[in-house]
Amino acid sequence: QVEHDVRSAVQTLFREGKNLIVGSAPGVDHFALDEMRTLSADASRFKVILPTTLPYYIERLSAWAATQTDPSSKEHVAEQIALLSTIEKTTPQSLVQGPEIEVHKMEETDYKAMNDRIVHGADELEAFQVDGSSGTQDAIDEARSLGKRVVVHSYHTL
Repeated sequence: QVEHDVRSAVQTLFREGKNLIVGSAPGVDHFALDEMRTLSADASRFKVILPTTLPYYIERLSAWAATQTDPSSKEHVAEQIALLSTIEKTTPQSLVQGPEIEVHKMEETDYKAMNDRIVHGADELEAFQVDGSSGTQDAIDEARSLGKRVVVHSYHTL
């Protein structure tokens, strides 16, 4: 259901002539980015915000995937790494890389800074919050504090 709703929302956004600013995590971000990339192959309609440089972020995703026992989590990470790598090669102007932060030095504050860059760059926020994600909640709270229009879709999978 989450994937369907995210892709549908991106299609609506595209039809309305709006642009997409998205994070870089597997799951919701991946669905949104994959859908918009299909609709806007030249990357003129989307930006991907990374918490660090792409090489460090790929290393971070890979390290996290190695700790997961669920094969689908590993598959989602592999799909996201492939998508981000393709975007870097074909439309690097759509990647907004964060500061160089080594994998073992990345902290929650680095992800919060990424979410803040997304929120500050957006005119409005449509959030897909899965299992009460604290990162998504931070983005929702920040957007509301700035007086931006916020639409929240909540999902519980656990």
